[in-house]
Amino acid sequence: MGKTVVSSQMIDRVAARLNRTLYEVPVGFKWFVEGLHDGSLGFGGEESAGASFLRHDGSVWTTDKDGIIPALL
Repeated sequence: MGKTVVSSQMIDRVAARLNRTLYEVPVGFKWFVEGLHDGSLGFGGEESAGASFLRHDGSVWTTDKDGIIPALL
Protein backbone atom coordinates (compact mmCIF):
# COMPACT_ATOMS: atom_id res chain seq x y z
CA MET A 1 0.00 0.00 0.00
CA GLY A 2 1.19 3.52 -0.65
CA LYS A 3 0.14 6.98 0.48
CA THR A 4 1.44 10.50 0.16
CA VAL A 5 2.79 12.21 3.28
CA VAL A 6 -0.24 14.49 3.55
CA SER A 7 -2.88 11.77 3.08
CA SER A 8 -5.28 10.56 5.74
CA GLN A 9 -3.99 8.45 8.60
CA MET A 10 -6.94 6.17 7.89
CA ILE A 11 -4.71 4.56 5.24
CA ASP A 12 -2.15 3.83 8.00
CA ARG A 13 -4.84 2.11 10.06
CA VAL A 14 -6.10 0.03 7.14
CA ALA A 15 -2.55 -1.07 6.28
CA ALA A 16 -1.86 -2.01 9.91
CA ARG A 17 -5.13 -3.93 10.23
CA LEU A 18 -4.36 -5.87 7.03
CA ASN A 19 -0.75 -6.39 8.16
CA ARG A 20 0.54 -4.73 4.96
CA THR A 21 3.65 -2.65 4.44
CA LEU A 22 2.83 1.04 3.96
CA TYR A 23 5.08 3.16 1.74
CA GLU A 24 4.89 6.91 2.31
CA VAL A 25 5.91 9.02 -0.69
CA PRO A 26 6.19 12.77 -1.44
CA VAL A 27 3.11 14.68 -2.59
CA GLY A 28 1.92 13.67 -6.06
CA PHE A 29 0.43 10.57 -7.60
CA LYS A 30 3.45 10.14 -9.90
CA TRP A 31 5.34 8.48 -7.02
CA PHE A 32 3.04 5.42 -7.22
CA VAL A 33 3.50 4.71 -10.93
CA GLU A 34 6.49 2.37 -10.70
CA GLY A 35 5.08 0.35 -7.78
CA LEU A 36 1.69 -0.05 -9.48
CA HIS A 37 3.35 -0.95 -12.76
CA ASP A 38 5.65 -3.61 -11.30
CA GLY A 39 3.00 -4.99 -8.92
CA SER A 40 4.79 -4.10 -5.68
CA LEU A 41 1.90 -1.78 -4.73
CA GLY A 42 -1.70 -2.98 -4.70
CA PHE A 43 -3.06 0.43 -3.70
CA GLY A 44 -1.92 4.04 -3.91
CA GLY A 45 -3.89 6.86 -2.28
CA GLU A 46 -3.09 10.54 -2.45
CA GLU A 47 -4.14 13.82 -0.90
CA SER A 48 -6.84 14.84 -3.39
CA ALA A 49 -8.71 11.53 -2.95
CA GLY A 50 -7.38 9.90 -6.11
CA ALA A 51 -6.72 6.17 -5.88
CA SER A 52 -5.41 3.31 -7.99
CA PHE A 53 -5.69 -0.38 -7.29
CA LEU A 54 -3.96 -3.46 -8.63
CA ARG A 55 -6.47 -5.85 -10.24
CA HIS A 56 -6.27 -9.62 -9.78
CA ASP A 57 -4.82 -9.92 -13.30
CA GLY A 58 -2.03 -7.47 -12.44
CA SER A 59 -3.37 -4.50 -14.42
CA VAL A 60 -3.95 -1.13 -12.77
CA TRP A 61 -7.40 0.36 -12.22
CA THR A 62 -7.64 4.07 -11.41
CA THR A 63 -10.97 5.29 -10.08
CA ASP A 64 -12.69 8.65 -10.15
CA LYS A 65 -12.15 10.76 -7.06
CA ASP A 66 -15.74 9.97 -6.10
CA GLY A 67 -15.51 6.33 -7.23
CA ILE A 68 -17.24 3.46 -5.45
CA ILE A 69 -14.11 1.78 -4.04
CA PRO A 70 -12.74 4.91 -2.30
CA ALA A 71 -16.25 5.52 -0.93
CA LEU A 72 -16.36 1.97 0.45
CA LEU A 73 -12.92 2.36 2.02
